[in-house]
Amino acid sequence: MQDINDIITYILKSEAEQLKHLIDEWENNISHVEFDIFITEEWNGLIYFNEPADYSNEKIFDINFVNTVCDQLNTDKVIFSISLRYRMQMTSYYNNFTDHEKFFLIHFNVWKDSALPDEAISEYILIGEKNKGVMCIADLGFRMNLFNKDGQYLLSYSVFDSEDSLVEDKKDFEEIMEKRKEQFIYK
Repeated sequence: MQDINDIITYILKSEAEQLKHLIDEWENNISHVEFDIFITEEWNGLIYFNEPADYSNEKIFDINFVNTVCDQLNTDKVIFSISLRYRMQMTSYYNNFTDHEKFFLIHFNVWKDSALPDEAISEYILIGEKNKGVMCIADLGFRMNLFNKDGQYLLSYSVFDSEDSLVEDKKDFEEIMEKRKEQFIYK
């Protein structure tokens, strides 16, 4: 993928191979780009966010960035949401069900918010590990919607696969991610 004058252009793997020297240079350069991640009081230190409009989405390819996020979240494994260009959120892989549910709700709300000016990147989540970097990508197999009905907010799930009743049974999100993850290879 290339970002030229605020336009995202997707390229084929064969085209990327021809640009390997530029990709190597990009990898070196991205490790020098500063980033700012922060928490909000609302999420009590459980979810970190990037500064919108910086290039921290690309930082997922920098192992030092992944290590910094792991250190700040006090974990060795982290979940990244990059649903839109310039918008990323991060949380510990080992959160409890309720905290994961909050994280994924934000993820899906940002993904489907057409009022936000950024381009859609992915509804998948990425899983990074300390000293290894981003290792896996996962399609969660569900979506979440929050509805206001008679003054009460109700959270509903849409499950894509009939065998994926994990969410409905209120099982651990780790089980869902482990079941659905695939190795993430970007080179």
